[in-house]
Amino acid sequence: MADWDWSLVRAHCLRETRGVLGTAGPAEDAAQEAVVRAWRRRDSCQTPERPAPWISRIARNEALRLVRPVRTDLLEENDLLAEDSHEDDVL
Repeated sequence: MADWDWSLVRAHCLRETRGVLGTAGPAEDAAQEAVVRAWRRRDSCQTPERPAPWISRIARNEALRLVRPVRTDLLEENDLLAEDSHEDDVL
């Protein structure tokens, strides 16, 4: 894996993230995160002689992480439930 061309990995990640996010800055950010994640986890690639599918998955996941809505409604509901359970303790 030391022989991977990381500039090609970055270009591959950018193609993948642009496919999800378009050509805007977020695609660049997601691609950069994907490269960092791939670098850190490169030893876990089961097909180091053919890493493109593995790298593509990482890049798509990073892009999707940016487009998924944050479920603040669930967080707020959990906070309300926690407050209600504390009120029961007082009674």
